[in-house]
Amino acid sequence: FTVIAPDGVVLGDSNEEPEMMDNHGGRPEVSSALAGRSKAVVRFSSTLQKSMMYVAVPGYKDGKIVRVVRAAVSISFIDDSLGMMRNRIILAGLIAIICAIPIGYFLSRRISQPLEVLTAGAREYAAGQLDNRMISFGTIEFDHLSETMNLMADRLKERIEAIRRHDRQQQAIMESMVEAVIAVDRDEKIISFNRAVYKFFDITDIEPDDDAIIGRSVYEVIRNGPFQEMVRNILASGENIEADIVVGQNPQVRYLRGSGSAIMSIAGESKSIAGAVVVLSDVTRMRQLANMRREFVANVSHELKTPITSIVGFVETLQNGAIENRADATRFLEIISRQAGRLNAITDDLLTISSLEQAPDISFEKVDLHSLIKLAFSACRVLAEARNINLKHEMDTDLQIEANSRLLEQALINLIENGIKYSDPDSEICLSVLADDGGIVITVVDQGCGIEASHLPRLFERFYRVDNSRSRALEGVGGVGGTGLGLAIVKHIALVHGGRVAVESTVGVGSKFIITLPNRSDQPNDIS
Repeated sequence: FTVIAPDGVVLGDSNEEPEMMDNHGGRPEVSSALAGRSKAVVRFSSTLQKSMMYVAVPGYKDGKIVRVVRAAVSISFIDDSLGMMRNRIILAGLIAIICAIPIGYFLSRRISQPLEVLTAGAREYAAGQLDNRMISFGTIEFDHLSETMNLMADRLKERIEAIRRHDRQQQAIMESMVEAVIAVDRDEKIISFNRAVYKFFDITDIEPDDDAIIGRSVYEVIRNGPFQEMVRNILASGENIEADIVVGQNPQVRYLRGSGSAIMSIAGESKSIAGAVVVLSDVTRMRQLANMRREFVANVSHELKTPITSIVGFVETLQNGAIENRADATRFLEIISRQAGRLNAITDDLLTISSLEQAPDISFEKVDLHSLIKLAFSACRVLAEARNINLKHEMDTDLQIEANSRLLEQALINLIENGIKYSDPDSEICLSVLADDGGIVITVVDQGCGIEASHLPRLFERFYRVDNSRSRALEGVGGVGGTGLGLAIVKHIALVHGGRVAVESTVGVGSKFIITLPNRSDQPNDIS
């Protein structure tokens, strides 16, 4: 320590004699203190021959600086102190680090282990394993996160199940549709379809599953020109388009009615065509029914026009004077009577078919088939004897069936008369009845000229005749002979009873007509 007067003279020093010391007024720390400011200075001391740090402060008396007190310390002392502090700090740090390593490891494992479990759980959720649940970790933060993830998994599972359920319902609806549905994107690649597409277009070279068809070009899957053109027009115009499409060739031709519209993508206020969806309906049956209806009207007109024209013609002949010639008048009146009878027979048969098609309430009862066959043979006996045709029957004893006796008798009569018409004289017609699986099989076999295979599919249509000339030769004999409706009536009677009718024939050998009836009367039937 050094005490210095205002003029710089050393008044006292803790290490040296004041008289031996220089004037200190020019020292920076002293001059600063004399100016009223404390200042610290580091410099080499010529007195002590080493670097020192000096700090001088003014001393006041009555408001005036009367002395300066300066403290000096060796820099090496500071370095030693700092070194000692540094060593202590390093030692304390090493001790802290050594103590912190196990503590840090424990704490890191306490944090990282739950994070690893949560990360693994998140991966399972991402893989779709939503039934797994996060455990409790014993810490509030991780438990909250675990509960949140479990709640998220429950919500995701519910939404995924709802989407899957909706997808299954949509797929079930699509698959249950009779119509074929196919959707394509803007690039004309298939994005959705149902199994009816395979059926309608007879697709056999592609497996019927989504992986085999989704994403493929519609032109690659469905090779049908009108359909492809329809898809192109929808994507080009964005309008609803309908078209008739024919698939296959006769006799396997299929008529389809296509209705298509564009799939629109809406982004803000702008719209663009994103694809097209086409619904196809199979109208083959409707086309066939329409053709049959046209043929029926034409046939009815022809069948009715022939006798009416004949009647009108002979009536006019009689009116023009032929009635005066008794022989001609008698012959003309016989022709008129025969043609009127034919008109009456056609009308009766049309009414019969109409009543059967309307599915009226038909009563069923236990019918003894042996007695029914006797009645049918009795009704056909005159026609059979006229052509010297023998009628015989074979049947199991005591066979009964739930049926309408009047209709079933008419069916047997029609089949027997049909056999008589197309059998050669001195031949035989055999009617057999057998029990089969709880039902009855009735077979009528003739020894006629037989029927070509090309006629068999249409044989039970109304007014369809294999040989018009032979049918017309027996007009007026046997109730319905010659109307062209006898076999059609047989078919409808079988359908009313819940059964079916079939025919087998060989040209030059004969024909076999088969009626198969279930032994019940309460079965609903479609006879359209």
